[in-house]
Amino acid sequence: MKEGPKTSAEVKKWVDLGNEAFRAQGFEPTTVVATIDEPLYGREAAVRNGPTRLTELITDAMRHDTGLPMAIFNAGSIRIDDVVPPGPVTQYDVIRILPFGGKTMKATITGALLTRLLEIGDRNRGTGGYLHTAGIPSTIDPNARYTVALGEFLLTGGEANLGFLTRQNPEITDVSEARDIRLAVIDELKRRWR
Repeated sequence: MKEGPKTSAEVKKWVDLGNEAFRAQGFEPTTVVATIDEPLYGREAAVRNGPTRLTELITDAMRHDTGLPMAIFNAGSIRIDDVVPPGPVTQYDVIRILPFGGKTMKATITGALLTRLLEIGDRNRGTGGYLHTAGIPSTIDPNARYTVALGEFLLTGGEANLGFLTRQNPEITDVSEARDIRLAVIDELKRRWR
């Protein structure tokens, strides 16, 4: 069906408004950040049940951005429910993947809390509360303290079954903010695909 002039004008109006809002947040939606040579799977059925190249890209972006070896984020942060095909990836594509953004947080947590967090994250499989991780040691000392990169939403206690994960929890200390996770993902795309 051919697009009519009224429809075209209305679409352009809303696209322009959206792009203005993204620019106000520091993004340039049309800028190509990388040309990828493999698909990045962001389908909900995949990312809420296990790792994909896309989830690995995000955890690596968090680790590089914070300089930490460990990263954890919730699958519900990914909202694209699609596959980013090989080819050019724009800043708008990154916004489509992680529309809510949010800071990457650095936090020091007890080993006991880390173990509890990972167990519940795994039990949340199939939901947005499923946790993607990178750099987690095979053995966790419950009495040790671990500094990890976390998605900002996780520290609100708002994720399914993770109400205890808040800044007020005494097992969480030294909380600080890094950049918006989308900026870290843009840099990771550039790092991997120049």
